[in-house]
Amino acid sequence: MRVLIVEPFPGQRWRSITRYADGLALSLRSADLEAVRACAPWFPPSPLRPGTWAWARERAVAEARAGRFDIVHVADVPLAHHVRRFHPGAPVAVTVHDVLATSMPGYFHGLTGFARRQFLRRPLAGLRAADVVLAPSSFNAAGAARWPGIEASRVVVVPNPVDPAFRPMERLAAEARLAEAGVRLPGAPRVLSVGHDGMYKNLPALLDAMTRPGLERACLVRAGARLHPRQFPAVRRLQAEGRLVELGPVDDAVLAPLYAACDVLAQPSLAEGFGYPVLEAMQMRLPAVASDGGALPEVAGGAAVIVPLAEPDFAGAFASALAAVLEDGGLADRLREAGSVRAADFSVEAVGRQLVAAYRSMA
Repeated sequence: MRVLIVEPFPGQRWRSITRYADGLALSLRSADLEAVRACAPWFPPSPLRPGTWAWARERAVAEARAGRFDIVHVADVPLAHHVRRFHPGAPVAVTVHDVLATSMPGYFHGLTGFARRQFLRRPLAGLRAADVVLAPSSFNAAGAARWPGIEASRVVVVPNPVDPAFRPMERLAAEARLAEAGVRLPGAPRVLSVGHDGMYKNLPALLDAMTRPGLERACLVRAGARLHPRQFPAVRRLQAEGRLVELGPVDDAVLAPLYAACDVLAQPSLAEGFGYPVLEAMQMRLPAVASDGGALPEVAGGAAVIVPLAEPDFAGAFASALAAVLEDGGLADRLREAGSVRAADFSVEAVGRQLVAAYRSMA
């Protein structure tokens, strides 16, 4: 079986989708399928955007349109406006990573939000022509099935694979690798936060939690978008106390040892379509504390501490959960063991088998 993976052109902004395409290719090859990758533009071809037509002339894309691939797998919904280009040459699967854009109030705002909503109209129309819609979680599958023209019978849950490059390592070895990259962390208990600063990441609650009793000695290590005091006032306090380490966006060569060098992962999101940091933390044997937002409990599968967003004082409850992991070595050890077992469900081999089954359903 030959599979063409259609992914965005590389760039820091779309790193998570490129990572997904990396894992997708590994998963397919683990199942003895031929995986070929091609980059496509987010926007439809236009004479006003030079070069947007050229991708369709690439050899692999032309072969897929001529019927010489068994499956075309579009790696993200914003690329779904390309679906009809591959019919009738090959059946097309599209992965829906996130339904928050259409389900979460406040996800888009202002003129930029209006433009993004308009941009999504064409990909969502293209998605209706897909033969199968893949969702990495039941949360996403249920959300996608509520979109007009997407029947639940065409939606299949196939989780995202965990990158096998994330392998557990001893803390001293991790700190040595970080030092080589110019990263030195304070000796205080380390709470790791990974990701951008979008509203649904619920970072104000995490910053609030870091000021609560039980976490006075802990530092927050951030990998991702830097936090600006004007947007997050609590940043000034943590900076003044020397309890905030901001690394900005990092590559996997730094991210992997970061997981190994910290004491607990914090993921307080209002919702997530999947939750890569929780999965990667479990793979790296780092205990995780997460909210029950979206797919996070589903991904954790009982191997993380889950704090309900409905808690009257969510920040306080989240702080207590983080403090419990930092203070209770037995709890931390149990989470490490459970997380390691759970992460095996997301191996490239396990996901490869599920992808094969999903593709066969398209026949």
